[in-house]
Amino acid sequence: MSIRHLSLSAALLLGTLTACGSDDRTTDPVRTGPGVSAASISLGVLTDMTGPFKGSSVFRIRGYELYLEQLNKRGGVCGRRVELKQKDHAYDVQKALDGYFELEPQVLGFIDVLGQPMTAAIEPT
Repeated sequence: MSIRHLSLSAALLLGTLTACGSDDRTTDPVRTGPGVSAASISLGVLTDMTGPFKGSSVFRIRGYELYLEQLNKRGGVCGRRVELKQKDHAYDVQKALDGYFELEPQVLGFIDVLGQPMTAAIEPT
């Protein structure tokens, strides 16, 4: 994983965690949105599980799973269980786009999108 991807993942997770640290004690109901329910937070992973980079993807996915297992044992984030939703793009841009548009409405954000061509195709111009 590149330093840029690691930094982006860390920033996303930190932002999620700090959003829960407010001292505001209002009686508003739990707020939810894409990828967030009263019980869970879903994060997306769009990676190569069957193509030329599957070796590194398998290890990254396992690392995410181990971290989230520990996080969830400690109560998750704001009492919500954090889970991964993943799609294999086999290092194919069209599969990555299909996977992105399938996962995007279901997740808070993506912690891993493997491949510059995939990222370039997904990001707005």
